[in-house]
Order: sequence, then structure tokens, then C-alpha cells
Amino acid sequence: MQRRTVPLLVLTAVVAAAVAVLAFGGREAPPAPPGVGAESDPVPPRAAPTPVPVPVGAPHVHVAVRTEAAFVPPPLPRVRAALGATGPELPVALVAGEGAGFDPPPARAGTALVAVTLDGGRQVLRQVALPADGVADCRVGARVVARGRVADDRGVPLRDARVWLGEVDATGARVEFVTDASGEWAGDVPAGDGVPVVVAAAGRASRWQGCTAVPPGLELATVLQPGRQLEVQLAVAADDLAAARLFVVPTSAVATGLAEWPFFAQALDDGFAVDRAGRAVVAGLPPDGEVGLLVRHPLLAGMAPQRVNLRDPNARAIVPVELAAARVQGRVVDEAGAPLAGVVVWARRPGQALDAPGTARLLPPQLPVRGTVTAVSAADGTFVLAAPAAADAILSLRAQGHAGLDVPLANRVAGDLVLPAWRGGEPSFVLLPPAAGAAWSASCDLAAGITAGCAADTPWQVSLPHPGRYTFVVTTRIGSADGNERTFAGVAVTGPFELAPLPAR
Repeated sequence: MQRRTVPLLVLTAVVAAAVAVLAFGGREAPPAPPGVGAESDPVPPRAAPTPVPVPVGAPHVHVAVRTEAAFVPPPLPRVRAALGATGPELPVALVAGEGAGFDPPPARAGTALVAVTLDGGRQVLRQVALPADGVADCRVGARVVARGRVADDRGVPLRDARVWLGEVDATGARVEFVTDASGEWAGDVPAGDGVPVVVAAAGRASRWQGCTAVPPGLELATVLQPGRQLEVQLAVAADDLAAARLFVVPTSAVATGLAEWPFFAQALDDGFAVDRAGRAVVAGLPPDGEVGLLVRHPLLAGMAPQRVNLRDPNARAIVPVELAAARVQGRVVDEAGAPLAGVVVWARRPGQALDAPGTARLLPPQLPVRGTVTAVSAADGTFVLAAPAAADAILSLRAQGHAGLDVPLANRVAGDLVLPAWRGGEPSFVLLPPAAGAAWSASCDLAAGITAGCAADTPWQVSLPHPGRYTFVVTTRIGSADGNERTFAGVAVTGPFELAPLPAR
């Protein structure tokens, strides 16, 4: 028995934290207390809880707010992962199924596949049932012994079959166990529910099942049926087909073999590679039932799946695609101007949802969405995708750890697209007192005008309608004297933000 690793690209949420000192003296306020949400719905402005009498001649500060852009908040957490029953929380990301992606609704029950990050950068995948409301718990325990035997449909042991228990090492490679001449394998895996066990062998249909690993260990007997290799050719005249990815999806009728086929692996590998000649090969399919084939390419709108019958022993498929000639290109950067790689960019119609309900087959997020064009920014932050025909089309940018942005293509100006880091907490401004040791009053033009009296050395916090980019003009005056004005231009607000006014003249 031997153990080996196979390279794998694992999609994982990387939360970027940034504390930046902004221009004109503004700075981000301390994080909001636990429990303060980051919802995009408007919230009522918050002012001082009780009126404070302000003496005549006290300074008054007025804040004029101008909205420049609205940000899209990242999804709310759906899963809480922890080490054991009482151990510390662990980073967790939804990989496939319900709740995966960037714009899912916050409350919908279903099954999801999550990646939990352990010490040293290792990850384990777990299948988790999500409630319609609340957060699901995923517990990862101490390592337990796992072993088993793999045979073919006649009971003959299969040598060199590969067994994967959903673990990925720090280099991004799958931790697999390989069977010996007796078809046996042994290894270990962190204990827990929903452990995905994938078994594959040359010429055989790949199979997966969710298991529970508990002390003293996990024992499995696996039978692999004969498999089918599907050859696919894209029918298109183009020289950049290597950017295409092929996906296999279930149709309405799912045969027994397909019900056990690991569709979810496509979320980890980004589907199947297509070479420059437009050829792709899918191995390990069962020889029964029907599947659909989807092609994703930055110059191709989301298509309906093309059906393929797997009962044909010489199964081949020719998939016609038509790449767009008109293109949209751009560059995505963070607030410091550094390029952002891995940003998902969609071109879509107004009102068209990016969310698609998760399925029992744990398909990659947004795969079933039709009619959109999708691209991913390169290492230098650049992207190219097909220009949609609709005059009112929207460019939507989403990235883990950053605020999302929707830009109407008709109103887009030249220059980089900026995605600020997402801090979380309530989007609001915190107005600092204009002078030490003195009561003061404040006002703001939001919500048709709000005012407050503030005790000495007490700041004033006002909720903003949504996270976004704002310009604040802060004017401080005493009585009817001319005000002392300070402008905070183009502030990206993804949580509380402090405004420091100038003293009155």
C-alpha cells in the first residue's frame, strides 16, 4: 500500500484584512461589536441615544453625504467549523452546492461541500447540511485510521486504484491512498461527519460516497463498475480554445452509476481542460444514463447543456460553440492600486440573478446560470470577455475578501476597476468631536435631515444606506460664522469609518 499526492486547485475563501489611513485625515473606525451585520438593505440612521442639551455658542458640525457607488456585500457565513467539540474555530469556505458562490440568498436549506483549513495550510472537505436559517456546525476531530478493499464487479481485487478521503496538503495536492495487489489500502483522516470518499481506477467508473469517520476508524469495501471514457470536440474556428473548460452535469434522469459519480470534483478542478485544438477527455464515467455537457469560455455566453448518451461504447460528442468577436476588457485592482487576480467577472442583464440553487450533485457555483458571460482576472488583474449585445448590460465583479461591484457598461469610464477589502460591520460614519471637553451638536443630510446634541468628547455614529463609495463634506461652525470645511473624497465604506472635522474658526 502506498500513499501519494496529485496536484489539485482548491477554491478557498481568503479573507483579506486591511487597515488603511485614508486621505484628508479620515481613518477606519475599530470593528463593530460582534453581532453587527453587514447587510446591504438600508438601515435607519443611528444617532445619540438620548438628547443632550447644547449650550449657546457650542460648535456645530454638518455632514453632507454624496453616494458615488454601491458595493455588494459578500455572502453571510453559513457554516461554522471547529476543531473538536470545544476547540478553536477554523477557517471554512463553501466550495460547491447550496450557498456556494458570491450572490446566494442568505436563507435556503440544502447540501453544501465545504473546505476547512487546518494547521499548516492543510484542508479537508466535508459534506454539510445547511439549515434554512442559522449556521451549520462542522466539527473536525483527531485523525483516525481508515482502510478498505477495492474490487471490480466480478470481485477481482483492483491494484493501483486511488482512494481520496477529501484531504488536501499545504501544496494544494490531494492526499490519496493507492491499493496493493490485494486491492487493499490504508491511511488516516481527521474524524468527522460528511467525509467524501472518492475511489477511481483505470477503465472503471469513479465512485464517491459520504462517510462518517469516528474512532476506532473507518472501513470500506468498494466495488467499481466498468467505466466509460468520453471524448469531446468543440466545433469552433478559433485559436484560443485553451481558455475553455468543459463541465459534465446531470440531466433530469440520473442513473444509479451517475448518482455515485463525483460531480463535485469539477468545482475543485474547474471542470476539464480543453486543449488548443478544442479537444477534451472525460474518464471514469459510468456506462449508463445520460449527461449534459457545458462549455465555459470568456467569449461564450452561458449555454444550455448538450445531452450525451453514455450507453454508446464509442461515446463521442461534438459541441458547437460560437465565440463573440466584440470584447470587453479591463483591469481590477485593490485600493492601493495592486492588481487583483482571481476576480470573477460577469456580463449580465439587469436584474438577472447570479445565484442558482444548489443541487444534490454539488455542482460548481453559478454553473447552471444561463445567458451570462464569465471571465476570471489574470495575475496582472486584467480580464477579457465577450461584449453583451444588450445596451443596458451590467459588469459584475466578485472576489473573496473584497466588496463586490456592479458597473453599468454604458456608464463605465476608462481606468482600473477598484475592489476594496471587505472589513465587515455596519456601514456607517463615526463623526469625532470638533473640540475636546466641550458639548457640541451635529447634523447630516441623510434621511431628509437628522440632528443630534452630543456630550463632551462623545462621537456621533450614523448608519449609511449601504456599503459603498462616498464623498463626505464636513463643515464645522459656531453660530452664523463661516464654516471650516473638510472633504473626504471617494471613501470606500465597508464598515464603520471615522470622520475627523476641523475645529471651528
